[in-house]
Parts: sequence; C-alpha cells; structure tokens
Amino acid sequence: MAADLDSRTRNNIIEYHKEGLNPSQIAKTLKLAVTSVRRIIDLFNETGSVEPRPRTYGPKPVVSDEKLDEAVLLLKANPSMSIKKLLIELGLSISETTMREALRSRRGITYKKKTGRCTRQKDEDVAQKRADMINAMPLLDAGKLKFLDETTVNASMAKEYGWGAGRVEEHAPDPRGTGQTLVSAVGLEGIIAPFMFKGAMNKSIFLQYLEQSLIPLLPRGSILVMDNLSSHASLESEALLLGNGIVPLRLPPYSPEFNVIEFVWQIVKDHVKNIKPRDSESLCDAVGAALGSVTQKSIKSIFLHCGYVRSIM
Repeated sequence: MAADLDSRTRNNIIEYHKEGLNPSQIAKTLKLAVTSVRRIIDLFNETGSVEPRPRTYGPKPVVSDEKLDEAVLLLKANPSMSIKKLLIELGLSISETTMREALRSRRGITYKKKTGRCTRQKDEDVAQKRADMINAMPLLDAGKLKFLDETTVNASMAKEYGWGAGRVEEHAPDPRGTGQTLVSAVGLEGIIAPFMFKGAMNKSIFLQYLEQSLIPLLPRGSILVMDNLSSHASLESEALLLGNGIVPLRLPPYSPEFNVIEFVWQIVKDHVKNIKPRDSESLCDAVGAALGSVTQKSIKSIFLHCGYVRSIM
C-alpha cells in the first residue's frame, strides 16, 4: 500500500517519474505495485509533497471547537447553567448527552458538586489576609505545624446516599440529646489529643483542654494553627501557649480550607456514618475507630492539598 511506503521510496518514485519513466516501469524497477506508484505520483501532483495526507478517523465532531470554546466561557460565567439552557444559548440542536460528552472528552469539564465559599472572602481586607497566608504557606516548616479545631458528632449520623430503585429510606434516632463536641489537633505525625464532651466549646473548656490535654503532647517550638473562634482567640489561651513555647497562628477569616483538620474531620465523619452508631456509647466507640482510620499518608496528602509543602516534598 502507498501509505506504508517510507519517505526514501516515495522520493525515488518521484525521481524516476521526473526522468520520464511510466508507473509500470517504476513499479518494476522498485518492485512495487503499480497502483502504489500511481498514488504517490497523484499525491505529488496534487500537493507538491510525497508525505501522506493527515489521517482522520470517525465522523466530524458534532460540536465544533468554536462552539465548545463558547460553551466553556458560558459555563465559567454561570457554573449552575443547565445543559438544556446551554444548548439554547449556543443555538445547537443536539442531545444533552452529546453535549456533556463533548465537554468531558474534549475540554475535561464535568458536572460536579460545587465547593461553597463565603462571599466575605472577596472583601478587600479578608482577601489581603488570605493572600498573605497563601504566600506564607510554602515557607512554614510543616513538621512544626499542628492544626486544631472542633466538630460535632451525634448518634443519628448516616450516609446521605444509598442504592435503590425508588426512594431510599433509613431510620435513625432523634439527634437531639446525642450530640457531642470532638476537639483535636493534627500534625504530620497523626491525630493529637482527641477529646470528646457533651455541649459546646467555650473559653473555659478550651483553656482546660489546652493545659491538660494538648500542650503536654506538643514539643516546644510547635506552631498551633487555628481559626478565630472567640473561645480560641482569648488573651488567656495565647498567653498559655506562648508560655509553653508554642506559637499560635490565626488563620484568615472565612478560610476553613486552609485548616488541615477540616479535611480530617471529613474522613472521621465518613467513617462514623459507615458504622452508624445509635447511642452515646457506640458513638464514642465509632469516633475512636474513625480517628484510628486516619493514616499518616492521608494527613500528608491533606497538607500538600492545603499548600503546606515545606519539609514534605
């Protein structure tokens, strides 16, 4: 076949053709099929080159690159836009499935759960603090960083989704009266000083937690990263930490995505939901098992995800 001939053979065909040999003579000389020789000559006469034409496979795309680029801009401006409305905006009469597949395969765009962000992040003062933190993250010694926060758990936790042909139902007890607060710190070495109690966090409980549970486990020189919750940001807590050689680092307002332990809580809660504890005692056991499921490898990945890279790479 002409398509299988190398460049040298193709050029030899054209040289013999220019010397006046006919296709049969060229084919006999080079021991080729006459049809292959004719195709190379025809290709040269049409294009001025012996290189094969670019091959195209399959039908022409239903959605042109221009329309696809326009679709990307529309979705960037309005990520919640439905495919049906997108097709109307583009003036295309194709199926929604075809449009979704074109976006996925040719632009890497899929319909996914959005990550909510507080609009206050756009305030000038907040935006500046967030920018300063982002610039500082790669410079911080990740080995010294310990992230602190609390979350709530209860005995009615369960997965929000389940398989079924119709409505999927699952019974769980009333969460009132079973809720507890879980507070902990996390570093590259793992979970540090987890403590669970009934009620909400306040300044008194926080100071007691720092003094009796957390500080004894932190080496001097540690950097304790936490949000600006009033119970965390008291002058007493700051003095207590500094007096024990621990540097408090306050995150910018409205920036939970900078706190490594926020992502650890997601792992813990998913594990608790799988266990489905239904009373206070089993809830405590489930939380213990969930904390034990958080591996150092997972924590390292979260550090990198959040942007704390020094001493990790």
